[in-house]
Amino acid sequence: MIGKVCTNALNILVRFHIKGHLPDAVNETRKSDAKKLKAEGREAVLTKSKYIFLNNPENLTDDQAEKLSELLGYNLRVVRAYLMKEDFERFWEYRSVYWSGRFLDAWCNRAMRSKIYLTRGQRGRFFLCALRQNKTHRLRLRHAKKGILNP
Repeated sequence: MIGKVCTNALNILVRFHIKGHLPDAVNETRKSDAKKLKAEGREAVLTKSKYIFLNNPENLTDDQAEKLSELLGYNLRVVRAYLMKEDFERFWEYRSVYWSGRFLDAWCNRAMRSKIYLTRGQRGRFFLCALRQNKTHRLRLRHAKKGILNP
């Protein structure tokens, strides 16, 4: 609709909007893993771990950091989702559109192979991975990061 009315409008995806999807996905994966562990009668290792996975590692208390170290030793989907979320932070450090695009392509490939829902719901499942197919979005994303709204 907006594209029809405002033909020169830019569709800019900013850090805040992209980063909003990943913690939600990690939390949904954590809930799913906790239910699965309980159903299988296994140890409830994910009890009281919600904020451990949602907070930035540098903001964790000593007890939370210790629990995170313990949890990272388990082969759970939530651990893989958490590591993918943390790895995506590297994207914002790239200065080059080319290298940020390469990183995004590789990250999205890993996300697709992991079969972990890394975005909210079925509709948004491929939100980030759709970016790799559209170079224009990548360029707009990089320009938005630099504060340049009209590339």
